[in-house]
Amino acid sequence: MSMADIEASARKLGVDISSIDLDSIELPPDEDFGIESDDDEDVFGDNDDIILDTAFGNAIVVDNLPMVPPEKFEKLERVIRRIYDGIGVTIKTDGFWMPINPETQETLGYCFIEFHTQQEAELAMKETNGRKLGSRHTILVNLLDEFDRFMNVPEEWTPPEEKPYSSGRENLQQWLTD
Repeated sequence: MSMADIEASARKLGVDISSIDLDSIELPPDEDFGIESDDDEDVFGDNDDIILDTAFGNAIVVDNLPMVPPEKFEKLERVIRRIYDGIGVTIKTDGFWMPINPETQETLGYCFIEFHTQQEAELAMKETNGRKLGSRHTILVNLLDEFDRFMNVPEEWTPPEEKPYSSGRENLQQWLTD
């Protein structure tokens, strides 16, 4: 039943639907009144075929920032935004987040920045990774998509497999002696 059908039924019954606060209506528990729930798997079938895009290619993690108290938070944010504005990339609205330690109320020394496109994020990473921020901080920038790679580093180091050297060329000494 559509909203237009509901409004038509209300007019036939002489009920002014605009005067009803629909949020205040409480239905009895376990009663669906014959309306299929969109939470029910039977409505949408098996959800195993749905592929969600979990990529964060348009976001970066900026690390090695100074840990600042709340009164300097806005200044640090302005400095970081100015850096990225200076290289020609635009941070999305609400695309800047700097986590705070709940005990000390200081920043944790890193932030997340989201851009409109993956190309902007890659440019931002390329242009600002290793950039000096004051005399004591050199910022490190990585794509958020690479975070899983950093988190899955094995605890124990294993040396790489040694491969015998092969130049792929023939011995050119004969040519030189000719």
